[in-house]
Amino acid sequence: MQLAEGASLFVDGEGKEVIEIDKNGTFLSSSGEIIHWNDAGELMRGDENTGISIYPVEKELLQFASVLLYIHYVI
Repeated sequence: MQLAEGASLFVDGEGKEVIEIDKNGTFLSSSGEIIHWNDAGELMRGDENTGISIYPVEKELLQFASVLLYIHYVI
């Protein structure tokens, strides 16, 4: 993981970017897939609800929640 201004970057063993999580908790993968939190606290893949939600919604914590969620699924 590398910290960038306003975003968290995850890189592979060769230093290539795998995923970026911005300050709003939006995931942007190297393949171009975007996953974001909507205003209701639901994690969305495009227009599709992933079934994951966060409550109460505190926008300043969405990046932290996304980083933890990504680490959980990777490990």
